[in-house]
Amino acid sequence: MIRILQISDIHFLSGEAEEDPNVLMRQRLFDDIDDLVKTKGEIDTILVCGDIAAKAQEEEYDNAFAVLKELAQHCGCSLDDVCVVPGNHDVNWNEHNTSRNLVMEHLFDKTRADKTINSWKREEPLAIHLLHAPFMNYVRKICIPCNCVEGISERCMMGEMNFKGLKLYWRRKIGVESGRDVIVYGMNTALISSSNDLDFQNNTKGQAMFLPQIAYNVVGKSNEILVSMMHHPTPYIMDGDKIKRELDQRFKVQFFGHVHIQSSDNTDNIKIFSGALQPEKVEENKGYIPVYNFLELSVKEDNSCNSELCIDLYSRKWDGSRFVQLCEQEAERLTTSLTHSSSWEKNTGNEDKTNLDDVVPTPAATMKSVSEISYIFLNMRDVKKVINNIYPDSYNRLMPDMKNRLLFLQRVKRDNKYKELEEQISK
Repeated sequence: MIRILQISDIHFLSGEAEEDPNVLMRQRLFDDIDDLVKTKGEIDTILVCGDIAAKAQEEEYDNAFAVLKELAQHCGCSLDDVCVVPGNHDVNWNEHNTSRNLVMEHLFDKTRADKTINSWKREEPLAIHLLHAPFMNYVRKICIPCNCVEGISERCMMGEMNFKGLKLYWRRKIGVESGRDVIVYGMNTALISSSNDLDFQNNTKGQAMFLPQIAYNVVGKSNEILVSMMHHPTPYIMDGDKIKRELDQRFKVQFFGHVHIQSSDNTDNIKIFSGALQPEKVEENKGYIPVYNFLELSVKEDNSCNSELCIDLYSRKWDGSRFVQLCEQEAERLTTSLTHSSSWEKNTGNEDKTNLDDVVPTPAATMKSVSEISYIFLNMRDVKKVINNIYPDSYNRLMPDMKNRLLFLQRVKRDNKYKELEEQISK
């Protein structure tokens, strides 16, 4: 089975640990996960469903990165096994605020929004850049080190304006179950997030989010189980009913954040809403309490060649002193069929068994993870010497510094030179 930890809405603040009201709760979280690992085994993947920061500031992400690193250690995995997507709190609303608002207005019409953004990718790259600019702290501090960056955001970070052929999602293989690759797709639902976001707590006022079709219009093979991961549930998204139907046809499992209340839905496929690990305020009567989810994903086969995807969901809540079961029932069993039903003849089972390996290589000879090495490098003050020591005379002074850094990391990944990079940054 594949073991997954799901958290969301951690809303990290700036400042020292002693100023953090959640520091005790997080230590008890680590204690609870230690007990979990002893009982169930090490966790394979950590999913963080958005709102990592409170105001999308650099120091907030520095604090978040340190905690995510420690969380991974307690789970028995590494930062390379952490998957992240942004939420509305990961948008720096002060970044190009006026011009970005003018651009976003063109996406408020759900009948034209997809055509508009598709044409912008080819003909109006500045508009695409303005949509992504407020995420740059999130991208540099969390997204790139964890290798959860989609092509357009990475190109924006480089300061380039050519987005043709680039994706609005990232994908990662997190394991194999019964010969099927389990692949997570991460999507950004906060592209048009602002201070006027739709708020169901306030008479449903405000602007709904926009999820472009090109961010989810993917098709899995017969030997793949597709999993989606995003911050906003579909009721918060423009044309949400249509998008829900589209997602249900593509993704057997769907993970969401944002609502701050843990729940699940097994009506159409499997949907899991993570609740908030660090809600902005705790209100038990409304269900706003610190929560996290642990899942065991497996595939069951029977003698008649029927296949079923099963998830055992364990939800844990903070009771003020420790983490305990959220519900009376220890685990909730969620299932969905994986068997193809042919309208012509019975399924022969002769499926394409081609395997895709999207796992980022981790150098065996290094003490640090790929994510940690990338994070340290991206946040160094001066990297010219490091770059030139590994690839002589490759630092281009005519090119933006961040573009030099990102192109260098791409070469390091291609050539698997993380050991050499770690040695350089440790000097």
